[in-house]
Amino acid sequence: MRQLFFILILTISNVMVYGQCTADFSFSETLLTIQFTDQSTHATNDPIVSWAWDFDDNNATSTLQNPTHTFSSADKYNVELVITTA
Repeated sequence: MRQLFFILILTISNVMVYGQCTADFSFSETLLTIQFTDQSTHATNDPIVSWAWDFDDNNATSTLQNPTHTFSSADKYNVELVITTA
């Protein structure tokens, strides 16, 4: 019997800080499917109004706060999250 192992490497793009907000996230994996969790922070009275995820995988993107993405293959991907505040 032959077993296959997948290696998926994700790197978090530079955490960007502008004023009182920080774009940040964590993730958990199940083979090629990854659940991303937004951990961004914002200033009081300046709520986050949008999320723009770029998964670096065949132009895959999402505007959900906490998206799930299934990568096309085991490889290295630079995942980026950009947040917009009010």
